Amino acid sequence: LECRKVEHGNHPDLTMLAPDGNNIKIDQIRDLQRIFSYRSEAGHPKVYIIEQAEKMTVQAANSLLKFLEEPQVPAVGILITDNGQAMLPTIRSRSQLVPFSALNPEEMLQSLIAEGHPGNLARSAVHLASGLEACREILQQNWFAEIRNVMLQLGKESLGRGSTSLISAQQKLFKTGLSEHLDTMLSLFHLWFRDMLYVQYGRHEHIVFIDQLDMLSQLAHTRSTEQWVS
Repeated sequence: LECRKVEHGNHPDLTMLAPDGNNIKIDQIRDLQRIFSYRSEAGHPKVYIIEQAEKMTVQAANSLLKFLEEPQVPAVGILITDNGQAMLPTIRSRSQLVPFSALNPEEMLQSLIAEGHPGNLARSAVHLASGLEACREILQQNWFAEIRNVMLQLGKESLGRGSTSLISAQQKLFKTGLSEHLDTMLSLFHLWFRDMLYVQYGRHEHIVFIDQLDMLSQLAHTRSTEQWVS
């Protein structure tokens, strides 16, 4: 029952806080303090989770400081951030660091394939996201397979065609409505270039685009290691 309340966002002793626009504002922290001025009906410690905590304004962070040290009721505060150095030193000094690392890509790949996701797409997704849920979200997007195919075609065409490949990229991305996913395509290109190095060094077990091994084998030795890294 408790877990279902958390999942549905209506647990009385759990408060979630996230940026309002680009920042977490001081009014949001004041509202949090107001909520935590009341004791839990069940007598349990109350919990608050602040997502993207590095986006607190200086005023909001300073407002949180005393609340971190002396909450009005028994409380557990969890600040989630992927950039701890962006937090105020005074907040870092009052917090316990609990690092989380990404799941192993091979383990995620096995799970996703067992769920029925196509292996070639899943192998790319596990290198673009750090958790299973994020991988599933990528794989559920209709554009993901399409943009992977565009990247593969451009990767093949870019050799020997000079700047004409840029024209081809523009046509394929903007005419097909994929331009908003440019970051994903560039990340896929990064994996593609890295695969070239794995081919050169015979590390086939690490290749992401293993379904394209024949093409990779043809292209990998057309440039030096230094050129692929560049």
